[in-house]
Amino acid sequence: MSSRHARTAGPGGRLRRRLAVAAGAAAAALSLLAPPAAHALPPENVPEIGVDTGRFKLPIGCTISLAGLPVFYLPTDVDVQGVAPVQLGPGQEFWLTQGSGSITFPTWLTSLAPILGLTTADAVVTDLTIGASDSTPPAINIAESDPFEIDDIAITPGEPLKVGLPLTGTFDVGPFTAPDTGRTTLGFEHAVAEINLNSSAGFSLPIKADCKPSAGNALLTIGVGGEPGQPPAKISGAR
Repeated sequence: MSSRHARTAGPGGRLRRRLAVAAGAAAAALSLLAPPAAHALPPENVPEIGVDTGRFKLPIGCTISLAGLPVFYLPTDVDVQGVAPVQLGPGQEFWLTQGSGSITFPTWLTSLAPILGLTTADAVVTDLTIGASDSTPPAINIAESDPFEIDDIAITPGEPLKVGLPLTGTFDVGPFTAPDTGRTTLGFEHAVAEINLNSSAGFSLPIKADCKPSAGNALLTIGVGGEPGQPPAKISGAR
């Protein structure tokens, strides 16, 4: 190989590599977008009559930005579940309730953290949007008026990172208004998180993560029919 191909990278090249490494470590902190782990229902927890429990594990992709510039794309998946009525009347108000879920990032991401001395992350989820096809509104961002804040997320090198949202309890999404006929399908639409990666050296690295489904996103499909004028359907305490 000639000497011109063996030159040491200049300051610009080193900076780009450092940004790429920082973005990889940032992706590990994206686990904050996940709610507590969703599990298959044991027999004693089969949903009550009139209640449908939905769960999906779908592929998503997160674009990671540094200083407003997209520098890293992370494919992963999200596991989300919730409950809703099995049937709706025309124009009936309804909610997805008892929502929760989880997301896990691989060990190679957390293995990058020591390069920059990253030990913890603080995050604010400003967008967690659930849609309901053919309903009104077509989607609701449950973090719009009350963002989810998660502080001191531990980054352990070489270990998978799995964190939940909400940290305690569950979330409700609604109200939606059902269409006059047909069906409506609930599904994950969008999530955005603003993250500060904290280094043991005393500095923080601000990251933004924009996550969207990369394949199907359906959680529950609910039929619409019968008489109009049904009372609002908001299920609580379902097993």
